[in-house]
Amino acid sequence: MDDSAALVATAQVVLAFDRYVIFVPDLSDHFDPRFLGMTVSSDVEEASDGFVGVLILRHSATRTCEMMSSQFDGGHPEQACPPSPTFYTSPPWEVCNALPSCDSVASDDQHPPYRSKIRRTLVLLSSWWDVWLSRPMSSGFQMTESQLSLDSQLQKEANQLITAEALSFLLGSFLAGFFLAALIRSPFTIIYVITGRFKQGWILRRSRQTAEISIVRNWRFPGIPHTINAIKARRAQILFVEYLYWYNRLTLQSIWGCQLLTLAKLSVGLFYVMVVIISILWKNSSASDLLSHFRRPASIAMFQFPILFLLAMKNNLCGFLGVGHERINFLHRLIGRTVVLCSIIHAGIIWKAQVSPPGQLLKQPTFLYGAISLAMMIFLTLTSIGPVRKRFYQCFLGAHIFGYILLLFALWKHVKDTHLPIMLCCGCKIVDQMLQAFNTRFRTAQFTSLPGKITIIEVPNLGTGWRAGQFVFLRIYSRKYVLEKHPFTIANAPATDSPYGAKNNLVLIAKANGDYTRRIHEIGLTKAAMESECTSEAKKYPDPWAQSMFPGHTKSELGLIDSSYGSQLLVSVEGPYGHTYQDMRSHETVVLVGAGVGCTFVMSLFEEVVGSSLRGLASTRNILIYWTLRDIDMLEFFVDPIRENLRIAQSVDVAVQIKIYVTSTMGIYRPPPFRELTVTRRRMNIIEVVNESVNITIAEINALGRSDPASGIGIASAGVSPSFSKALRDATLSIDHKTFSEIGGITVHTEIFDNQ
Repeated sequence: MDDSAALVATAQVVLAFDRYVIFVPDLSDHFDPRFLGMTVSSDVEEASDGFVGVLILRHSATRTCEMMSSQFDGGHPEQACPPSPTFYTSPPWEVCNALPSCDSVASDDQHPPYRSKIRRTLVLLSSWWDVWLSRPMSSGFQMTESQLSLDSQLQKEANQLITAEALSFLLGSFLAGFFLAALIRSPFTIIYVITGRFKQGWILRRSRQTAEISIVRNWRFPGIPHTINAIKARRAQILFVEYLYWYNRLTLQSIWGCQLLTLAKLSVGLFYVMVVIISILWKNSSASDLLSHFRRPASIAMFQFPILFLLAMKNNLCGFLGVGHERINFLHRLIGRTVVLCSIIHAGIIWKAQVSPPGQLLKQPTFLYGAISLAMMIFLTLTSIGPVRKRFYQCFLGAHIFGYILLLFALWKHVKDTHLPIMLCCGCKIVDQMLQAFNTRFRTAQFTSLPGKITIIEVPNLGTGWRAGQFVFLRIYSRKYVLEKHPFTIANAPATDSPYGAKNNLVLIAKANGDYTRRIHEIGLTKAAMESECTSEAKKYPDPWAQSMFPGHTKSELGLIDSSYGSQLLVSVEGPYGHTYQDMRSHETVVLVGAGVGCTFVMSLFEEVVGSSLRGLASTRNILIYWTLRDIDMLEFFVDPIRENLRIAQSVDVAVQIKIYVTSTMGIYRPPPFRELTVTRRRMNIIEVVNESVNITIAEINALGRSDPASGIGIASAGVSPSFSKALRDATLSIDHKTFSEIGGITVHTEIFDNQ
């Protein structure tokens, strides 16, 4: 191709300055047909040396083809059209002036109109060039997407369109996964809703009246009040048992021997990670495509931020489905770590593409705040791993609060595209804090310390509003404790379900295992001792004398201001939390397993089942309680409640067996003899527990001689170790399909905070 044709090729690209594509079929005789249909962007970016280059692109009907290379160096361009990029570092008008045949084409008689067009367009482009060079240098870093071509704006729009497609795929996959999970759990959700259980357990309040007794005639014992499950259709019950069998296979099956990793969690995690990977690689078939779409990992990370904060809310919509926020916390951690990985990929691509030193880049606000954001994400990830979170919980909590505030601020200053996701995150947090404040009750609680390092916390005028097994967050308004709040399981059933309907207290039980619970235990010990030993003596002296006689004690502690202070402190109770679809009252046999202070969970469910049986609202015929502990002195406080519940259970023909397993020689307490209570000094065998419950249920069914399906076995455990929880799941799965169907199925609920 001669010089004239080369000039025409250059000129036609300039002519396309205000239009992305132009065809010049009449000039096909003057240059290679491959030059037909050039594209050029109306937005020009600076090159690293401060000059604007003219990049010529071949265009086809489907896509912009590879860039043609003919580097201009003052002589003639290349004769061929190779696929490498053409980048003219000289101003565009010099491209024309340096060519000796610049006017030859324009003077051609056959094409006079092109002379004025070429001249006019070159003048406009030259003026634009001067304006562009007057702009300050933006930065020294060079990107394939925006720095190396005049087609940057078009390419950017194309990248944004592809990124939007990837985010749409991500959103659609999330919604599809959510609806699939909701569909799998739909039988439980339907029962949870139609029984009205979803209405309970939302707001703590004072009990104004005892529960009304609803009598439902039982299909097994005519004339005996019984349960809402009595009217279940046989066919529906059979289908539900079959569904429950396979549901247990999905949710209880351990993977690779891991104690907390189940098949359901693994499936959810793999699905989520796969969706994120596909979104990142969407139409990224090569490394150059990944460099071109360097913003996409960041967009995917920001897209997940509102979901991350939504899953961190204690008050979320999952409660209406019978799922507590602690049950989905593993998703919060998974998404958080995925966000960090996407951010690292985004930063790595920029690091790979930049040509300026890191110190020079960090002088730019965009890169500085981006680096701060990434550093805070890594900091939050490291401080939230399991061992750190368990051992230094308060440090983890403080780091998390400080970290996410600084992270959101840095992201806000990073780029404007982050503003909408950050506003959604702040909205989720504000709504959650408002709901927490709405669900907080302030009371003066009574602290009583007992042998066995047990502390009883009685909160008055809160008699209902929770379900048995739920927990609350307790904050003590004292100088040593006001900055901390901790979860405690409610140890008694609400007045509406308790056999003692007139009781109007919420009871919490703490075992002095950690620093916080040890300090709580000291409240009852020291205050009670002070009240009995110090107060009477201190009042004999004037204030200064009293404080000198009893150093280290305040006026309030000595009874000089309020003699009734004793072991009473102002507290706030926030909750209740821990929603579950499972209703123990609907099962033929109830198995309650507790370890240590997990007995609080066991005793509240025991009280609820007995109270509901008294009111004719339970189908339970057998209650089996297994409690393992190291210090037998813990049993002392529970003897009286156990005795009273046993008396009521006998009156409604509910058989109760209580087995205590003591694993050490600690304690000197000897419980009074009960026919239903046995104490054994050995470890609990969970396989024996499950098999015993199955045998008792089968014997009950055979003794009654009925053909209707049984109501099944409900197993609930609390305070157990992850290894014990895994053993319980494995023992449940070991029941064969025939036995499982005969007993009416088995449901398992484990009250263990998922901190791994």
